[in-house]
Amino acid sequence: MHPRTTGIVFLVAAALFAFVYIYEMRGAPGRQQAEEAAKRLFPNVEADDVEWIAMTTSDGTAARAERRDRGWELTEPLVFPGDMFALDGIASALALVSSEAKFENPQPLEVYGLDGEEREVRFGVGGEEFVLRMGDKSPVGGNSYVAVGSDAVYVVATYRINALRKEIDDLRDKRILRFDTASVESVTVTWPENQVVLERQDGSWRLRAPLDAPADGTTVDSLLSDLSFLRASGFVDEPISDREAGLRPPDLEVELILKAESEADPPQRLHLAVGQSLDGETRLVRTARPSLYRIAAERIGDFPRNLASYRFRQLAKFASSDAQRLEIVFHPDGDQAVSVEPVTITATRGDTGWTATPDPFKPGSLSSLVYELSRLRAEGILADSMGPDELQALELAPPAAVYRVFGEGDEKLAHVEIGALREDWILARTEGHETVFRLEARFAERIPLSFEAYRNRFVAEADDPDPNPAPDLDAEDGDLLSPREESP
Repeated sequence: MHPRTTGIVFLVAAALFAFVYIYEMRGAPGRQQAEEAAKRLFPNVEADDVEWIAMTTSDGTAARAERRDRGWELTEPLVFPGDMFALDGIASALALVSSEAKFENPQPLEVYGLDGEEREVRFGVGGEEFVLRMGDKSPVGGNSYVAVGSDAVYVVATYRINALRKEIDDLRDKRILRFDTASVESVTVTWPENQVVLERQDGSWRLRAPLDAPADGTTVDSLLSDLSFLRASGFVDEPISDREAGLRPPDLEVELILKAESEADPPQRLHLAVGQSLDGETRLVRTARPSLYRIAAERIGDFPRNLASYRFRQLAKFASSDAQRLEIVFHPDGDQAVSVEPVTITATRGDTGWTATPDPFKPGSLSSLVYELSRLRAEGILADSMGPDELQALELAPPAAVYRVFGEGDEKLAHVEIGALREDWILARTEGHETVFRLEARFAERIPLSFEAYRNRFVAEADDPDPNPAPDLDAEDGDLLSPREESP
């Protein structure tokens, strides 16, 4: 073949390949989008542009919702915050509903189940009103009949309009209190036997009543989180008395004071009252709204109703990966306290894990022990202070065991003093504080309370395969396997 002819053939082939690549491959997504847009029944409507929606719900209630600055709000049959996900889903379904087929010369609307206005959805965009009427399902395929206006009848995929079939309660916001937990400055919790008042101070929580003391931040943060996620399972809109609602007296009341949005605005106050269980399964909740919320009866257990739960109970808290050195001092008890010297165990972290002297620990025990210390939290408080004789009787003066954890540069991360084991709890204190805490007895499985317990249960035996290096459980907050899942 002549070189010139070969060149022309090559150029034609290259051009053809470029056309196929650009049109068929790169252009396919764009053409598909254009085809889908052409089939949309409301081609110029976007979900975010829908300003209001009016419909008869599947339980026969005429409802209307309007988009506000802070989200959707029901205006009919009552004024109530709208469910953002349900109403956004309806707006999206209306904007994206598209035709699979169109009847150019349709039969009467009743043939398609399109003659009833109760299956009609009206909505507004930019001052213009649109109407979609839903009919029966088609005999074959997963499709349904719909009408736009009064003439055309379309077939659409049923799944595209399922979001339009909602009961009235589906359109109501089931959040009982709407607030940002970070904006809460004060919390008052009241139950029949007592009341606690808590304030946020320099980023930490403090008890103000019935006593002035540090509060347990974990408990308060969990309380606020549970309140912010509390959802209703139903509503009671008809007026009933507090006695009928189980709210005289309530089992729990919570008042929140939120930070003002600006200096000119007053702080916002939110109030919630949880009633007594009416039937063993449900409780009613009253807020500032006329309607009552219905919740499961057992949800009351999410909210502590005893003073001890709100007291500060964190004996130690640090990232276990920050621990570099551990000291354990065992003091002799009883008559030996004077004649026998304390025993000190030292453990350090190296490249291969933890090692201890004078005796190696069983595999995994050291990293498990440090992990337990890193989040050591008391179950309760025995006393705010005790005299020397009482502390001695409880093996806290001197303590039966002292645990000190150090980080880089000998920074002290924790100092915990362990006392006697009494029935199902262990006594403990922290350095510089007089409060006597109660630990759950299960900590004795991970933390040796005496030199004898250390020797009998934590020291490695001669036939242990690898007595010193142990796999480190260095997740800062227990992200890895908890040592409780590992045999001591």
